Amino acid sequence: MNYIYFLIFTVFFVVILTINNFNILSVSIQSWGLFWAVSLVFLINASGWGIELRPKTILLIIGSLLFMFLGERFCKKTTLYGGHNVNSLNNDEMLAVKKTSIMVMFLIGIIVIILEYKHVLDVARGVGYAGGSFVLNYARKAYLYDNVENNIFVVMIQYFVIAFGYVNIAILIRDVTKNGLRKLKKRYIFGIAPLLLLYVLSTGRTGFLQVFMYSISMFLLCLYRRNGVIRINNKKAIGILYKGILVIGILFVLLGMLTGKTQKSSVMQIIGEYFGSGIAALNTWIEGKYLYASRSSLIGEETFRSLYQLIARFVNIPMSSSLKEFISFNNGDTTNVYTAFRDYYSDFGMFGTWMIEFMMGFFLTYLLGKALKEKNVGIHSMLYAYFSYGILRQITAAHFISSYFNIQYMFVFLFMILIMRYMKFEQEEKEVYR
Repeated sequence: MNYIYFLIFTVFFVVILTINNFNILSVSIQSWGLFWAVSLVFLINASGWGIELRPKTILLIIGSLLFMFLGERFCKKTTLYGGHNVNSLNNDEMLAVKKTSIMVMFLIGIIVIILEYKHVLDVARGVGYAGGSFVLNYARKAYLYDNVENNIFVVMIQYFVIAFGYVNIAILIRDVTKNGLRKLKKRYIFGIAPLLLLYVLSTGRTGFLQVFMYSISMFLLCLYRRNGVIRINNKKAIGILYKGILVIGILFVLLGMLTGKTQKSSVMQIIGEYFGSGIAALNTWIEGKYLYASRSSLIGEETFRSLYQLIARFVNIPMSSSLKEFISFNNGDTTNVYTAFRDYYSDFGMFGTWMIEFMMGFFLTYLLGKALKEKNVGIHSMLYAYFSYGILRQITAAHFISSYFNIQYMFVFLFMILIMRYMKFEQEEKEVYR
């Protein structure tokens, strides 16, 4: 059944590639491409794990991605989609962040980083840290199992620094895509560095995955606006993608070592756990062994967990643990990575999962259309790139809906809007890329 699944999946993928003119910027092509790679890793490891896919698992995965494709196609047939009239990158007004703004924010960022590091130390000491190099490991355990609070003012400044970093990433990528590395303004590095350091101190790794997806999406968007449709054989796009995957892969492992999350003995085990085991775990969960282990009385608890966590700050409501059950395979490997479909299916069943994927395809395609129609690389482009992280996150966990009620997510994109609306930019001389 595993090989039949992979064959069926590949056929559908080729059909969707053809319908979308092999355009990498297509939301459905990105999703199908990611899950094709995940399915390949699963197929390689399935025998050792002792997993044979059930028809229900196959229907859930392929059906969900088909409905995302249908959501994309439906959006493109409506007047809401503006991507039919692409605004050339050569018409961009080349707005640049002022040096003074970057240096002021850099200094503020350094102060916030120092305060956050002191907070991480205090949190780690509270769970037994007595010195050494693995302070993030201790802090990570505290964040997972204890209710850790931070100064609300410092947290808000952190979110603003992170938002400012994303704005700088977007403008830097716009400049490089349009004018090449020779016109790279090094000052943007000072605007981006605090964002990356704060993500390190967060003890998690998803922040770097978001920066990766944001950067790749922004690059593809700018390249499309400069050259037209970007197909899967575009050497420049593929080269940047490969380099990005290599860098984020190395960072992922290193940060995992610092926080104690990476304990596998080989690179292949790490790839198997985070980039293939989701399908295996989803199948095992659907078989019924873990099916009702974390059910609660709350409607859509797993899908809307961030919303319930927000409500729980003010009202006492019963919530189950956000940590997923670990599943053990025949060869001793374990995982609690399930793909996004587990949460949606647990809350709303098969058809509900398909509807969520349809909405995701529609919404992200709508944001893409707004970004392509935008005169400058501005807030629409940044919001599309920011929310496109949901495409990548699907292979590990539900993110599309829960992110909109996440405190950090809400404030970061709110601050991005405010920065683009009220911050004064420099006007540069236009230069057409040759």
